[in-house]
Amino acid sequence: GRTACPKTLQAAITGAVARGTIVVTASGNDGLDARGDTPGNCTGVLNVVATAGDGSRAPYSNYGPNVGISAPGGAVTADAILSTVDRGRRGPTGPGYGLMVGTSMAAPHVSGVAALLLAAEPSLTPAQLRQLLVSTAKPFPRTCGGCGSGIVDAPAALAALTDATKRTTKSTTKSGTRQGR
Repeated sequence: GRTACPKTLQAAITGAVARGTIVVTASGNDGLDARGDTPGNCTGVLNVVATAGDGSRAPYSNYGPNVGISAPGGAVTADAILSTVDRGRRGPTGPGYGLMVGTSMAAPHVSGVAALLLAAEPSLTPAQLRQLLVSTAKPFPRTCGGCGSGIVDAPAALAALTDATKRTTKSTTKSGTRQGR
């Protein structure tokens, strides 16, 4: 919501990051500066903007200098994201699928890539993970002010992680470290 980050929420985020967790947040769907929305305005989060199918910022998506990266969120009239939903119109009736748009569709793309990277290298710290995600993001095909470093790119992030792991392994081997017999 449009409020400053509450102290209790900031304490929870700070604690989660200290325990090795990356906290990914949706920037909000008001088309406003994201610095006014919690939890994306809390310290230590990776705040995500939603992009439309053409790579531009989705018109509803919040934006700003506290955004780290973007991901597909769909446009209001097109490019919706298939998501899990409850099929009920007036109350819960059971699970199903539906087309949705929003920063709540974009943030899970970033969380999923983060999980993929952690599966490949569980020792990544939140700072290393954030750096990998942000530094390997695809450039925007169109101008996207306040949208972070680019659009999350799973293959590029995984390739960069693999390359870094290979360099570390070669460096360790060259420095004389021997493997057990």
